[in-house]
Amino acid sequence: MRHTRLAGAGLCAALGGALLAGCGTAPYAATVNGEPISVQELAAQARDWASSPAFVKFQDAQFLSEEQAASSQGQTNVPLNTVEGNGTGPNVYGMYWTTVQLSNMITQIALRQYLGSKGKLPSQEQYAAAWSSEWASNPPIWREVGRSARTSGATYDALRAQLVPVATAKADEQFYAANKADFWTSVCVLEDDISVVGSNGSIDMSASLAQARKVAGQLSSNPSSPPASVSGGSRYCDTPEQLIEQPPALTSLVNSLAPGHTAYLREKWGYKVIQVTSRSQIPYSNAIAADIEVVTSYGGAQGQPNSQTKIIDVLKSAKVRVNPEYGLWASTLPSPYAPQVLPPGSKP
Repeated sequence: MRHTRLAGAGLCAALGGALLAGCGTAPYAATVNGEPISVQELAAQARDWASSPAFVKFQDAQFLSEEQAASSQGQTNVPLNTVEGNGTGPNVYGMYWTTVQLSNMITQIALRQYLGSKGKLPSQEQYAAAWSSEWASNPPIWREVGRSARTSGATYDALRAQLVPVATAKADEQFYAANKADFWTSVCVLEDDISVVGSNGSIDMSASLAQARKVAGQLSSNPSSPPASVSGGSRYCDTPEQLIEQPPALTSLVNSLAPGHTAYLREKWGYKVIQVTSRSQIPYSNAIAADIEVVTSYGGAQGQPNSQTKIIDVLKSAKVRVNPEYGLWASTLPSPYAPQVLPPGSKP
């Protein structure tokens, strides 16, 4: 999920609600139509995304590119923002990047509330397709960030996709075709551990490999009727979120196997034979195209001016109040959308 200035502060430049009056010790960072975002939730969001070194590198490169572009246009004293920054945001993060995360959270809540009121919330398949689009776009980042960040990111994408009017677009269809193996909701697996003990009591890896090849061959030749030797094997089904949390080698192997296909994986104690017994595919549709468009076009703003306008309209109609401690959030918003700053004690 590309939380750059375009996808964060750019989208939230439309927020027209008033800043929350009072001291900066309030237990929440913002409210959206009365729904709070606590400081703890904001800190967790920042931490979850910063837990990926690949994401931090990507985001810092985006900030550097923006700073260089501003400088080339004659703007002076343009600050270079980074994820870790100078520790001014919650925990140890830069305040600007923290406020970008706050903008993303505000946008997500406002869109959920709006779409819910219209009966247009995404389906579970659309949420899954948004998750799959992110995974297909950048596996290193998607694997490294935590589960809550992935859930939040996919939800954010799926909500925005509801505002993207996509006909069957060739580029999106090509992306789906190239990454079809990543678009599924559940994969079921038969797994058997092969470990042959040698005469000296230690694991005989050569014999274990030979046995693993034999079992894999038997499973491949008759996938519907596994040999008796794997009767003690385990059967389970994983969602993409569950599979991504498995060891990387196992995740990659399962992702590479079509239903009915079998392979084996070397382990310290021998070999693991894996057969994918079934996979629930997400079929291509206009709704899936919208998810892909949002993910691959940095938030749907590039090439989707209509969707950008719709998101701005949703945000402008929301009553957003922001803790003054995060005043930098307001300072990044360009006119005419910058919210009114209320003095302490005043009422919105």
